Amino acid sequence: MDLNIAQVESLYIKETKVTKDKVNLYVINCSSAGVFSGYTTKVKNNELYIGLKYKLFTLNISGGSDIQIPLKQKNLQKIYLKGPNSTVEIWDRDIG
Repeated sequence: MDLNIAQVESLYIKETKVTKDKVNLYVINCSSAGVFSGYTTKVKNNELYIGLKYKLFTLNISGGSDIQIPLKQKNLQKIYLKGPNSTVEIWDRDIG
């Protein structure tokens, strides 16, 4: 089984909630071959970049993943979902 950073285009972020110490995401993978297996993060200029990892799986499992990411950076301004070929903003402090 391979670990892959998911293509941003194949993910649907149903919910993003940011508290003072964590980010909660509810993510639905629209690809039928992936099961959530972890994440990577990088902070740059008060912006958090999240890459979601999926491992290949032979059965089609529907549903989403409730992902909790601890925050060390307290003054985040934006959060992005980063894939291998694209980046999408999923949260902005000014918008909420």
